[in-house]
Amino acid sequence: ELLLRESLQAFLNASLKPADRQESAELAIARAAHAIELLSRQATAAKLAKRRGEDQRATMILGRLDGPVPDGEVADQFTAAFDAVSLPLKWRNHQPEATVFDWTTTDRQLQWAAEHGLRAIAGPLIQLDEDSLPAWTAGMPFEEFEQAAIRYVKAALRQFAARIDIWVCAGRLNVSCTAPFSEEQKLRLAVALLEAAQTIHPHTPIVMSFDQPWAEYLAVEDFDLSPLHFADALVRADLGVAGVAIELNLGYWPHGTQPRDSFDISQHLDRWSLLGIPLLVYLTLPSHLAIDNQTTRNPQIVRHSDDAPDQPAVSQAAAQQLISMLLTKPAVHGVIWNRWSDAVEHEFPQAGLLDANGHPKPLLAQLASLR
Repeated sequence: ELLLRESLQAFLNASLKPADRQESAELAIARAAHAIELLSRQATAAKLAKRRGEDQRATMILGRLDGPVPDGEVADQFTAAFDAVSLPLKWRNHQPEATVFDWTTTDRQLQWAAEHGLRAIAGPLIQLDEDSLPAWTAGMPFEEFEQAAIRYVKAALRQFAARIDIWVCAGRLNVSCTAPFSEEQKLRLAVALLEAAQTIHPHTPIVMSFDQPWAEYLAVEDFDLSPLHFADALVRADLGVAGVAIELNLGYWPHGTQPRDSFDISQHLDRWSLLGIPLLVYLTLPSHLAIDNQTTRNPQIVRHSDDAPDQPAVSQAAAQQLISMLLTKPAVHGVIWNRWSDAVEHEFPQAGLLDANGHPKPLLAQLASLR
């Protein structure tokens, strides 16, 4: 209440006292933002307590497993923090040549997950970027590429059959990509992949994933469909889409999502929930600004401000509160921390729960406590 009164008084001063206009306006915004954040925290705590009382495990917390499986104490830390594993199944890793499939890594990861009592989701199987596409697909005409992608999706679903609980069929088709396909072709590809997956596993949930859900890329790129409209088109087509996954690579630019507070994220998720199907949220936040030599793309961590240039605008310090808010959303069925370790190749810098030396970051223990 005090913050709201101070914000209102500062707003009045900005309106009535021209000499102090800028300083008063900045104070009004700062006090209002602080009040919103405090109210959001209180509302989150109350809703989370209520939901835990109704169904403590209603929403899964998942960890992405890329590379070697954890062992020893690190394995215990993973299983303490997560209900399930997320396995990327990148196309380039599993089909290095057009006629060669290699499932060794995922087989090992699934065996480890089963031994530790963890469920598994897999994908996105198809992403149109350099990190995911096999080299042999470069320059393919769309029709030939589409058939190759369908073959991979079918092969992956046949290979792992009932060992996967949810399949993320494709991701990031809504944003610009390495493959030079039109928006219409990418929509057609999404339909073809969904239909192919349904023929192999009609009873396993099939999900589509979307990047940059606020569509910041539309400011500089010419697309007809926003992420929400792209998803809505697929859902309305009655293709068997069981859910939608949203990537929140928060506080990175380019290729990420500009900094947002938990209230803004909450409101946006409410818009996505109008699709009427379950949501998954892939979450990535940086821990600090140090140089990261393992990144494969060029996103930069957005700095906090000129007054605090050595701090990220959104950091892992805010992750526990953000995840708590996500767990209060009835539409959100899973929150996936999208980076396990900074010691292996990754897209977004300093986002792992283990640092480059394999040591746990503070967020890992916080996730275990939250779960």
